[in-house]
Amino acid sequence: MPLPTRLLSAAFALVLAGGTAMAQEAAALSDLSACRLDAERVAVSLTFEGGACQETGEMTVGQDEMGAYDISLATVSTAEVCTMQIVPITWSGAVAVPEGPESLAVAVLNPDESVQAMGETAIAGSEGCAEPKTE
Repeated sequence: MPLPTRLLSAAFALVLAGGTAMAQEAAALSDLSACRLDAERVAVSLTFEGGACQETGEMTVGQDEMGAYDISLATVSTAEVCTMQIVPITWSGAVAVPEGPESLAVAVLNPDESVQAMGETAIAGSEGCAEPKTE
């Protein structure tokens, strides 16, 4: 089950404020970018450090009471027993975000729904923005 937008926004606030155990555990996303595909969609691409037996799952979009958009990307375990090997995991997709917001907050969730990695990025314009490739 994805984190409620209010909780996700609170997690981002904790990371920005620093000093809490939750904020210290969440890593930063690498290669996070977003650009406007059309009036209703944004292309998002990100990379995070995950486990060798971890893959991305369901992506959800939420909007808080201030109008900011938060994205949570769930992950799932692909094996019950796995090595502790850390590997880069890349995800890209089109996200339903209407025109208006200038940035997105993104969180990757562990299989237990705790925040694994997070970041924020500006939404670039549509020039040069391409539809994300899906596997």
